[in-house]
Amino acid sequence: PSNLTINTEMKDFKGFFDWCLMQGRFATKIRYPFLKIDYSKSIEKNPSFTTEDWRTVVYYSRTWVKNKTTSKGMKRKNQFYRQVFVEFLKILSNSGMRVHEALLLRWNDVVLKEKIEIETRKDKDGNEKKVERKRYIARIQISPETKTGRREVICPAGDYFKRLKRFYREEEGQNPDRNDFIFRNVGTKTSKNAHIGNALSDSFLRRKWYEFREDLFEDKGIYFEENYTLHSCRAYFINKRLEYGLSPAVVGELVGHSIKTMERHYKRIRIRQLESDIVRVRRKQLEKYDIQTFDLDFR
Repeated sequence: PSNLTINTEMKDFKGFFDWCLMQGRFATKIRYPFLKIDYSKSIEKNPSFTTEDWRTVVYYSRTWVKNKTTSKGMKRKNQFYRQVFVEFLKILSNSGMRVHEALLLRWNDVVLKEKIEIETRKDKDGNEKKVERKRYIARIQISPETKTGRREVICPAGDYFKRLKRFYREEEGQNPDRNDFIFRNVGTKTSKNAHIGNALSDSFLRRKWYEFREDLFEDKGIYFEENYTLHSCRAYFINKRLEYGLSPAVVGELVGHSIKTMERHYKRIRIRQLESDIVRVRRKQLEKYDIQTFDLDFR
C-alpha cells in the first residue's frame, strides 16, 4: 500500500481512539511512535455527498425554509433567502456548475424546454391510469467571464429555475427582468441596501450553508462527518452521471473539465459504494431527493 493509503487507515484508527477518549472509555491518549502521520493528505477537499447525506439535506430543507425561528429561538426576519438558498443547492447538484458560474447567471442565459412524459399510476382503488407530467430541461449558457469561459450546459434543473422565478415574483410583485441576475440581492424592507440588484456573493451563500448545518445539528442531532461544502453539490452531480454510464469525456464537457483534469479530479473524489448505491438507489428514488436524471433519456 502507498503512504496515502496507510495515512488514511491510521486516520480512521485515530478517530476511533479519540472518540473513546471523549467517551471516557480510557484515560490515556494513545500515541503513534512508529509512524509520523500527515493527516492533511487524508482530508478530501470538497467531497461528494453520499446519497444518504444528500437525502438528509433535501428532507430537512423542506422544514428549514418554513422555520420561523432560528435554532437558538430567535425570530427570523426573512425566509426569502432560505428559499433561494435551497433552490441554489438543487440547481448546483443537478447541473454540476461551479458556485461562481451559477452566481454570474442572468435569466437570459437560461432557456427551459418543456417535455411531456406519460406515466402510469395507480389510483386509490388500485386501477392504473395514464398521467401527463411536465418536465423541464435547462439549456444554460455559462458566462465567458468564468474560469473556463463560455460553454453550454444541458441539464434537468428546469423545475428549480421555474420555482426560483416564482419566489422572486412573490417577493417583489413582478417577474424578474431577463437581464437580472438569477441569484439576486433584493434588499430588505426595513433598511437601505447598496447591493440591491447585484448578484448574491459566495460568502453570503457559504454562511447560509453553515447556518443550515448548525440548524440540522441543533434540530435533529445530525452532524455530517464529511467536510461538505457548496462545491460538494458539483462533485455529487459528477459522481451520479458517472454511475449512470456517461463517459468521463461527456461529463467533463458538461462541467468544464479536460480529460486530464478529470483524471486528477477523480483521484481526489471517491465514488463511494458504487455498486451498492446503484442497487439500492434507482433513478425514480433519486427524484424524491430532488436529483433529476430524466435528461439521460435524451443521450
